[in-house]
Amino acid sequence: MEAVGSLLGKGQVWFCGLCQYVNLVGTAIGYTITASISAAALYKANCFHSKGHSADCGVYTTMYMVVFGISQIVFSQLPNLHEMAWLSILAAVMSFSYATIGVGLSLAQTITGPTGKTTIGGTQIGVDVTSAQKIWLTLQALGNIAFAYSYSMVYCQPIYAAVESWAAGRWPNSEFVVRQYYPFSGKFSLNMFRLVWRTAFVIVSTVLAISLPFFNDILGLLGALGFWPLTVYFPVEMYISQSKMKKYSRKWVALQTLSFACFVVTVAVTVASIQGITQSLKNYVPFKTKL
Repeated sequence: MEAVGSLLGKGQVWFCGLCQYVNLVGTAIGYTITASISAAALYKANCFHSKGHSADCGVYTTMYMVVFGISQIVFSQLPNLHEMAWLSILAAVMSFSYATIGVGLSLAQTITGPTGKTTIGGTQIGVDVTSAQKIWLTLQALGNIAFAYSYSMVYCQPIYAAVESWAAGRWPNSEFVVRQYYPFSGKFSLNMFRLVWRTAFVIVSTVLAISLPFFNDILGLLGALGFWPLTVYFPVEMYISQSKMKKYSRKWVALQTLSFACFVVTVAVTVASIQGITQSLKNYVPFKTKL
């Protein structure tokens, strides 16, 4: 945001901040949904292995979301991540592990030979889906891809820091806001405002995730809302401003065309994601989503 402010002005900072923090709040909700679906999938896999594929292994995801939310209440109380290098190492190892597992499963499927019919275009119109459903699903998939391009930040820490720094400036003499406690022989710092605010944020995110457990549609919508402004628009405008590029020059036109094309994709994906959420809501029973 500081880079945006120095190059594009204060007005653009507000727009950037709005996009950034809305995207981060949505990411917290999206990852709660992702975690519950992953845990439920593990349960179903073990159930099928032990009881056979004809068994009823359906499971409600609400319980897993609540468990994940409770764990996040604990982790959210960490003051910062500066002294937690092990967390980055663990994340890198886990990412490498599941990527390796995915490659291994794909190779195993390829080596064993063809096990079913498929096409380059994927699902077939008139057989699997209608032409309209094909378009909606394709756009939603683009939103899921865009969702993966928004991680230049460490998830919810910028939200925590923004609210806590604002509160400290607003009430600098409040012990509830600024006082630090050091339990466990000073090995951990505790702040009451941080405890209440971060716990409330996690609870709200978890409740919203339970209320809107439409995984692909939610990810597509989040990806659409964050992709164009944060990944395309601001980098392009900052580059144009910093390089003092002449308006209507060949490079300027090319960059603006790219930005506009990505904006059109963002609008289309947003509409498709909203359509998917609308369809999912028709058969939705609150707090009783079954995988």
